[in-house]
Amino acid sequence: LAATDTVLRARGPLLATFDKLRAQLNKTPIKLTQGTQSLTITSWDLQRFVADALGDMRTIVALPAALYAIEKGDIAPFGRATIQYRQARPINAMNILMNCASGASTARQRAIASERPASRLGTVMDFPATAVCELPGLPRLPDAFRARATSVAPVLFVSGTLDGRTPPSNVDALLRDFPNGRHLVFEYQSHALFGDADVLRNLLHFLRGGNVASTRITRPPPIFAH
Repeated sequence: LAATDTVLRARGPLLATFDKLRAQLNKTPIKLTQGTQSLTITSWDLQRFVADALGDMRTIVALPAALYAIEKGDIAPFGRATIQYRQARPINAMNILMNCASGASTARQRAIASERPASRLGTVMDFPATAVCELPGLPRLPDAFRARATSVAPVLFVSGTLDGRTPPSNVDALLRDFPNGRHLVFEYQSHALFGDADVLRNLLHFLRGGNVASTRITRPPPIFAH
């Protein structure tokens, strides 16, 4: 998508830039000091920076310019983000343990493991669950818990075409079990789509008993920051 922007395209292939930065950080991590805090920035931090940015259209449009800036030696936004998520903060242990217990089926876990080596973002999308859930002794529900569920109740599914966490294809796999399900797909929208006025308008209309048909909402391409 960034390649459609003439200014960004002139700076080189974006994925190649990301791969180059990952390789550089694997070989030579960056030492960063801010005030009294010092830290070492690795390729994992770059993966986390990108994964977080892909969750919201406001950061998606700024991401290519940020990666090109890192390539040129300007790590200011990247460094600030790294410091922020390295800081100690409370976690919702119940939320994490429930995710660990419900998790994914054995077959899906095998698929994830087989695809992981080729993934540019590794497992950072699921952090910290990827680290916590592997600890021995944590409860895990049997695969029967993840058996297919069916319902004739009206259900509205909403997806964004730029959502890397819960893409429209996930809904496509579910719709066969929800004969009265409807699927709204918003072009050029990300995971954080509930701040979108059109999304909220359709949700409220559906919850008030209105009819919302399955459709794809066309949008103009995003305008990237330079």
